[in-house]
Amino acid sequence: MSKEKNITYHDISRMANVAIGTVSRYFNGEKISDKTKVKIDNVLKEIDYVPNFAASTLRKRSSDVYVVTPTSENETINMPLINGIKFELNLRNINFFQFMSSPNPETYEKDIKYINQRNPLGIICFMPKKINNSLIKTLKEVKVSEIITYNYEIEGMKHHCIKFPEIFKILAKKIDEKFPNNNVAFLGIKNADTLNQKMFQEVHDNFINGIKKSPVTFHYLEKNDFSSINEWMEKTAEYCPANIVVCETHVLSVSLYEFLYRNNIRNKFIISDIGKNDFSQKMIDADIKVTIDYFKVGRQLVKSFFGETTSNDQVYDIIFK
Repeated sequence: MSKEKNITYHDISRMANVAIGTVSRYFNGEKISDKTKVKIDNVLKEIDYVPNFAASTLRKRSSDVYVVTPTSENETINMPLINGIKFELNLRNINFFQFMSSPNPETYEKDIKYINQRNPLGIICFMPKKINNSLIKTLKEVKVSEIITYNYEIEGMKHHCIKFPEIFKILAKKIDEKFPNNNVAFLGIKNADTLNQKMFQEVHDNFINGIKKSPVTFHYLEKNDFSSINEWMEKTAEYCPANIVVCETHVLSVSLYEFLYRNNIRNKFIISDIGKNDFSQKMIDADIKVTIDYFKVGRQLVKSFFGETTSNDQVYDIIFK
């Protein structure tokens, strides 16, 4: 449907199968159910509806915060993190809405523009892995709403990042103290697939600077999946001198454990894991566990959104068998 055509509340209510009064409350920022709001959101996206900007700026800013997640069939949402955000917002009597966007940067950018037209209190952005200049420009141009990015730093914008460089620095020092005079391999992902480039380099530098008593080799794989681990192990398992393998991601840890277990060589290696304390981490039975409290991270993210200090709140534990 063309955006040039006049769209009435009646049209939207008919397409969303909700009452006209509900549509009115939606546009006035009044309370309606999450389910109903999603139905109206979907209709407006389908018809490519653009509100009248002059009219929308006259409307009082809502007390809604949108969490935008670039979800795809190959990715899962970190629910403890989302629940932490929702919990902290509820404590402040602020409405929480999760907006499922796309990993495609063009679609993600369009969704940010659409959400901003709703005049929310704020937007929390879980960034897609692929980011272009146009998306960054759009994020910087959001003025009506407060906006913050998670685990991705953009100059001039609020951001909240888990301190992975600090985590791996402390992890390296603990390994150096507990397992001196060994051979250590660090497994990561090429092209900063899971971290932005600045953090990627800091993790590398902090880890190698933290190991003083053992040689360290770095191995960066093509993808964050089992096939990459399988290929790496088949090429290096026979001659790789490392007996301690530190994994940058939980997926790498799971894949490494599965390969070692299948090939009856699990007891030849000391392996690490990093992630949330759940069944998957327990299943790996890693020798070194970095456990991140993502519920607390979610709460911290909201505090950063409101400009509150969170630097003294530790969100991780490092546990050795």
